[in-house]
Parts: sequence; structure tokens; C-alpha cells
Amino acid sequence: ALGRVEEAIIDYGKSLAIKPGAPAFQNRGHAFFTKKKYKESLVDYDKAIAMGASDDILFNNRGLVLHDLNRVEEAILDYGKSLSIKETAVTFQNRGYAFYTQNKYKEALADYDKSIDMGATNVFNNRGLVLKSLGRVDEAIIDYGKSLALNPDAPAFQNRGYALYTQNKYKEALADFDKAIAMGASNQVLFNNRGLVLDALDRDEEALIDYGKSLSIKENATTHNNKAVLLFRMERYEEALISLDKSLAISVDNLGVLMLRGNVCFQLKRFDEAIKDFNKVLELDKDNVDAMLWRGKIYYNSNMPEKAIVEFDRVLEINPDDQNARKFKELILKN
Repeated sequence: ALGRVEEAIIDYGKSLAIKPGAPAFQNRGHAFFTKKKYKESLVDYDKAIAMGASDDILFNNRGLVLHDLNRVEEAILDYGKSLSIKETAVTFQNRGYAFYTQNKYKEALADYDKSIDMGATNVFNNRGLVLKSLGRVDEAIIDYGKSLALNPDAPAFQNRGYALYTQNKYKEALADFDKAIAMGASNQVLFNNRGLVLDALDRDEEALIDYGKSLSIKENATTHNNKAVLLFRMERYEEALISLDKSLAISVDNLGVLMLRGNVCFQLKRFDEAIKDFNKVLELDKDNVDAMLWRGKIYYNSNMPEKAIVEFDRVLEINPDDQNARKFKELILKN
């Protein structure tokens, strides 16, 4: 209670040395948990349970430990045991979060709803995440707002900002991202997402700066790709190619990145490289008509009409209504 946890752990040890008992194991387990000594904590909780201890707090706390050890399914079972003894808002909230991390969104939502029904007020941000994952974005935005009304904090501003972005409410999203950053938030996802918003608002140079900030925090394929898309649109093809190569170094064989890289190489008239990219796409997705169409365009621009027609015919075989393939084929046949 005085915050002198290390001393408390020593005293629990002395108590257990004199007489091992479930309460002391449970108390020391909780002390270990607060110091993030999860393995030691689990050992003590297991001993308490083996000695017959069975109360809602014990199983809830062991669930927390198991979750932090990435044994989430076991954590969910312990939360269930806790709730079978006594239903509490805290345990519903904890199990809801565990379900969320397992992508069990409907179960998570049910638990968060019960937690809120029992009076919990610190769950709206997390319920917003679940609602967003279920595609109920407007409801998620409302929950983020409730969370912010109770406790304005950077995570809720960041989460609401992204939800607003997905609704094409770019100015509102930017305002939330700015608030999150002003409150000290600094993570690669935040700067990547603010870059997307700035990109959507045609504030291209600012977007590039944010993508750079994101990548300085953590190299990741998504941001390299987003940066490449913007650079491509700005017709800065050489720079786009650099970003795409970095993206592929992290996420090999990404179809979207390979397609864009082939397009960039086409713009740079580096046709051999472009063909290699589209060949790779077709190795991964043999019926990718976009890659066939691009190969046909390259052959057409390289004065290789026979090869071009083969590609356009393949496209039309899969999609007879493809007007681009039909147009290019007709141009070749006329000549």
C-alpha cells in the first residue's frame, strides 16, 4: 500500500518460509505482477490455487499475468472462472480486451457492453476499437468521443483520428492527430496515418515529412509504400522506386508493391525491370489481368506487337469486356 513493493515481496517470502499459505502466495504473486515479473507471479498464483484458493480476484489476476505472457486463450479461461465466482466490470473489461486481441470482436463487444452496464467509464476507447473492427465506424467515433469527454488522452485522439480518416473526414482527422501529437504521442502508426490525411488534403510535402518521421521511428513496409504512392503521384519516380525497393525488402512478394514498381519502371522507360516486376506478379497470381495488360503495353511501346497481342488476348480471354486490352489490340491490328 505504501508503494514499497520490493520490501513487500521480501516480507511475503519470510511469511512463506515460516508457513506456506495460499494468501501469502496470492499476495506475493500480485506484487510480482506489479513489478512485471510475470513468470514469478504465475508460479505464486498457481501455488495459491493448488492450495485451494479460489476467488474472483485471484483468477482475474492470473488471467492478467497469462495475457502478458501471451497465453491469451488461458487468460480468457481464467477470466471466465473469475466471472463465474463474481461478475465484475473489471474482469468483463479484461476479458473483452483479451477477446479483442484474438480478433473475437463480437465476444469482446459483449463483454465491454456488460462492463459499461455495470458502471465502468474507462472502457469507451477500447469499445471504440472493437466497433471500428466490426465496421461500425460511426459508433466507434461516438465511443472515442465519450472516452475523450471523460479523459482527454492521446490514444483516444489517435484512434478517433484514424476512424475519421476512414470516413473521409480529413480535416477532423488531422485535428485529432495534431492533438495526439501535442499531448506527446510519437509512434510510427500515428505519423503514418497523419501522413495519409495530409496526403488526402493535397499537402504533399507535409505528408512526406510525416512519412519520414514514421520511418525514423520504425522501418515498415506500409509507410514506404504510402510514401512511394505519393511520390509517384508527384511524378518523382526515382524517389518512388527507392521507397518501393525498401518496402519489398521488408515485405517480399507484395503484389500491390510489385505492380506499382512495374508502373514506376514503365514511367522511367526501364522496360526490362518493369517486365520482371509484372512477371513476378503473374508468378504469384497467374490470372492477374492488370499485370498482363501492363506487359502488353510495354511490348506495344517496345515495338513488339506480336508479344503485345498475346498479352491482350490473355486479358480478353479472362475479361472479354476489358476496353483497354481491346483498344490496344485494335491499334496494333490497324497498323
